[in-house]
Amino acid sequence: MPFNNSRELQNTLDITFSGKTDEHGKMKIDQEITFENKERIFYVIVKFPTNHEFNNQFINIYAENADFSGDEFKDETEVTICNMHSWPLEGTKEFTLCGEDFQPDSDITLFTTFHFIRNDIQKLTNEVLREAKMDFPPIPNAFCCGLSDDTFNYFSFDWYRYHKPKPMDYTLQQQSQTTARISLYEPPRFKINADKESIEVIVPLQIDFFILTRRNQPYATVNVNFLLDVSPVEITSTMDVFALKINKVKISFFTKEDYIYVIHDMEMLLEQFGTESEFKTQVEEIIEQIKDVRTDEKEILEEDGSLNEVLPSIVAEIQPIRTWPSPEGCKTEFQRFYYKKGYIEKQETGYLFAVFSIYSLKLCPPCICPDDLELKLQEEKNRMQNKEQEGYLQSSPKCLDPSMTIAVSEDSLKEIFFPILNQSYNQFAEAETGLVYGKLIYRFRSVLENINITEKGINVNMHLLESGAKIEGRLQVKKIGKTPKKTLSIRVQLENTSVNFNIVQILDQDYQLDLLVQPTVSIGKLDPDLSSTEIPYPISKVIDQLLNLLGESIQPDLNSYLMKKYAFIIFNEVESYRTFFLIDIGFNKSESIVMTFLFGGDPDYYRMKEKGNV
Repeated sequence: MPFNNSRELQNTLDITFSGKTDEHGKMKIDQEITFENKERIFYVIVKFPTNHEFNNQFINIYAENADFSGDEFKDETEVTICNMHSWPLEGTKEFTLCGEDFQPDSDITLFTTFHFIRNDIQKLTNEVLREAKMDFPPIPNAFCCGLSDDTFNYFSFDWYRYHKPKPMDYTLQQQSQTTARISLYEPPRFKINADKESIEVIVPLQIDFFILTRRNQPYATVNVNFLLDVSPVEITSTMDVFALKINKVKISFFTKEDYIYVIHDMEMLLEQFGTESEFKTQVEEIIEQIKDVRTDEKEILEEDGSLNEVLPSIVAEIQPIRTWPSPEGCKTEFQRFYYKKGYIEKQETGYLFAVFSIYSLKLCPPCICPDDLELKLQEEKNRMQNKEQEGYLQSSPKCLDPSMTIAVSEDSLKEIFFPILNQSYNQFAEAETGLVYGKLIYRFRSVLENINITEKGINVNMHLLESGAKIEGRLQVKKIGKTPKKTLSIRVQLENTSVNFNIVQILDQDYQLDLLVQPTVSIGKLDPDLSSTEIPYPISKVIDQLLNLLGESIQPDLNSYLMKKYAFIIFNEVESYRTFFLIDIGFNKSESIVMTFLFGGDPDYYRMKEKGNV
């Protein structure tokens, strides 16, 4: 997957759609659009002509790799359509603009402005690693993951749609016939506050009051928004788990009234409470109990169904990630959280970064054969195309950019690559000339000298140490007067050896991210040193051929041997229906590699969920 890391980008693109409506006032206009760079469309503004008669018309845009939906009209002159499938687009794509309820049999021209996603998460992620290195105490071998407001809110909406908890029924003590049913009426909304170094969560709850004989007919409803101040924590036990701790709860006032009361049946309310004032007093007591959240871990685990468990149970469920990604073959130690203020499409947003230290376990990750690589890359290409055609991102309340960054510093790369580049290799070559058969067995050891992050990738300087080896020559038929077999010691010095690594994405079936590291080995000179100046027969017949074969095979063999696959476990089993794609990668010279991923949902899972099969 190619990435362009240095380019001049335009923020918007103006496109005109012109066509004609049919006799029913419907239109369908096709337009080819060329994207010079790889772009992600955030939203499209469609402007109506000045002589247009506004009638709440339906407008939509679709393309092969985009999934638009929205109906936010402004001043009856334009509509904003969010792109819920913000997959990068490149080259020429055909877009279709369709609409209904327009003037029949009329010419129409619509002016559109495509707004591309712009954010500074790549830059901020690199800044965090830089700060981690300069902090006191400094964080060794720094590795970090970053999430934005939009990422939290995307997962909140996703959870609300498919995993929101069942309502909680609470029987009032003084009104034994009345039950208060507590439920979410909208997805919780997150805001990362970088200035306060905390996360604000608005939890919109609805409380329906009904009697036992009329469970589906509430006689009163109260809507209240709770504003939670939470902080991220890393809980360490058998594994490191990310969680959100509630620090403070208060009521979020969106209207002049504290709460929104809707009385459906005043007669029933008065029968149960006597007066409306008494009802409101009872409501306030319920809300105060919900606000009085438990902070003691023992009490939280009791699960006795009390009201002060409502908010903690919701927050515990909607957090976007439980275990942070870490490379296979390495141990990660959590260090601290960092907060940053940034932007997404000119709108201020907050970012949360978790920073870890990486230590190699000296275990080499699995190799992957070149033949398997071609097959896997083709499978990945087909899979990506299928997802693009289906539109795997589900709609959300507003335009969101649900992305995440994973970044490794230059120091942490040395830990990750250590087992690859500090090991022994065996080389084998054989040749045949007439009646003489020759064989060369050579063993050498590589030592990592240095790793450098360049503007285009990873450059590794490694030294291939000489080691013991032998050349064997023998006659394939016995001949009187001739020695049938001879051996000769040899040393081979490989000079100016370097490796450049390229990163290719492969996604396994178990929804872990596999980053394939493809090496390109460069060997400046192969300098053989024989243990004898006189080469005995029959070795003399095959030695040149064997050395040539050795020189030809070392480079491709090292390429295959150094090709490794690193696994990053992104989700646990509960969250395995989600998909994610590497959409951008930035190489910050001598500092870090920052990878950006786009989250989405598997459409097959969503279909099964809607049918009740999950």
